Amino acid sequence: MDFPGHQTHQQIVEEIRRKTGLPCVRVDGLKTSDEGIARVTLPILAEWVPVVPEQNVRTAIYSRFNSKHASRFLPRMVKWATEERFEFARETLNFAIATALRPEDADYVWQILPELRKRLPRGVSFAQRPPNRTGEIFSAEVDIDEVEGLLTQLEHQLNLRFPIAIRKAQFLSRVPVDQWVTADINGPGGVASQVFYRLEDFSTVEILVVRLNAADGTDLAVLQ
Repeated sequence: MDFPGHQTHQQIVEEIRRKTGLPCVRVDGLKTSDEGIARVTLPILAEWVPVVPEQNVRTAIYSRFNSKHASRFLPRMVKWATEERFEFARETLNFAIATALRPEDADYVWQILPELRKRLPRGVSFAQRPPNRTGEIFSAEVDIDEVEGLLTQLEHQLNLRFPIAIRKAQFLSRVPVDQWVTADINGPGGVASQVFYRLEDFSTVEILVVRLNAADGTDLAVLQ
């Protein structure tokens, strides 16, 4: 059955097939998490955004930029976000921008789209460097739906104290893939510690809890 924008969608699919040789059936089926596929398809999709009148087709296109391989399109993505009037399409694009965002792009993006900065709860921030595992208390890889249960368990077993927003970790679904975020917590015996999160993909989270150097105040959690 045809859907609104079916003809436009088919034109995009046919162009992708013709120019890339990929067996594309649907725009939203393109696996742009793969660097090779992103490299050849995102430039094509980017050219379609300004000329697609159907909001559902634009939404499908935006969803393909939800990839860390879309970083070079950030200026265009930000421009699209300022011009997009369809709420669901704009929200889809905001998620894509958050995923493509690199630390060095943050100030530029947040200045134009300040609502994206509000996606992280108070006390949570993007880590400027990967964490150092010196002082590691705990680490694991878990499904995103299991984070709250795991952190609750750690509170009892290791005497850790996570603020409720950090323990519930609902913000993780809005954090870019493969980018560390961090927050200060109370570690065993009240020792200052940090928890780090990193989405490995859209469903798996790496969690790392490290103790800060209480002797001299040095942050052991961040590589020098």
